[in-house]
Amino acid sequence: MVIIVSGVGGECKMSEESERQIKWTVKRRMEFIEFRLFWQGSINRKDLCDTFGLSLPQASLDLRRYSQQAKRNLYYDKKKMTYLRGKNFQPHYLAIDAENFVTRLHTLEQGAMSQADSWIGIPPACGTIPRLGRGIAAKTLQAVLEAIRQPYALRVVYQSMSAPTSAERWIEPHALGFDGLRWHVRAFCRRDKCFKDFALSRVLEIMERQAALSEPSNDSAWYREIVFEIVPHPHLSAGQREVIELDYGMVDGGLQYRVRRAMAGYALQHLRISLDKEPESPQAHQVVLRNADEIRNLLDGLQHPENASDFWQVGNAEKSA
Repeated sequence: MVIIVSGVGGECKMSEESERQIKWTVKRRMEFIEFRLFWQGSINRKDLCDTFGLSLPQASLDLRRYSQQAKRNLYYDKKKMTYLRGKNFQPHYLAIDAENFVTRLHTLEQGAMSQADSWIGIPPACGTIPRLGRGIAAKTLQAVLEAIRQPYALRVVYQSMSAPTSAERWIEPHALGFDGLRWHVRAFCRRDKCFKDFALSRVLEIMERQAALSEPSNDSAWYREIVFEIVPHPHLSAGQREVIELDYGMVDGGLQYRVRRAMAGYALQHLRISLDKEPESPQAHQVVLRNADEIRNLLDGLQHPENASDFWQVGNAEKSA
């Protein structure tokens, strides 16, 4: 398609990039219509106007366009003066995903996304555990992101929980990690001569930078995975085990859970999995590891100083940073 526009210099052709952008924005609005229809059951012109800043005629055009492409997905209710979801609704633009919806809802509830950006028109009553503020300075995150991209080494003032006072050290960032509570920067520590995690909120000052010397691909714990074979606690009843299998999406009574080796300690804590030889009560730990001996041996084999960069020991993150 060629679109002709007039200008001071005469007629010119709209660039292919501009055409692609128009197609993308239209597609996004079609996705929005489908999202609202599926999850809320209705949509009207005002929804499109409020979310995308459209005029009423343009919103009408979009709804008509969608209706022509997916006729069975909506119909107009004259009494309610709105479009309603059709009984034979079938996704045309979106892969409908419950996890996507609840992630949007959670982000909205936490205040990290506006209602317009979430696409959720009328949020259901929702309660979440408030996320504790960790005081990450925007300038700190900006400097770390730039160091990852370039790459740079940063001389920082860092407060470790294993030392009474803060101290300077050179770190060479190459990735970010999230343990479920805190954001970390994965970096090579020149002082300790290994790759490890540093909590971003504990970087008190960034003093200078210089070219990085380490090679991120040598961070084997970051680039290699470990597999947890998760099963229901053996002391649960048959009915309880079945429910746990449904909760975790297990197949044939188990689940293979892959995680970066550098994040394994955090994952065990997050899943509340104990590596004790005798599993604790099912009330405290509803799932256990089928391959606990293998994981335990791996952890035991990585306790020595020469292996410090190969794995995050469970409960030892503070000492490492």
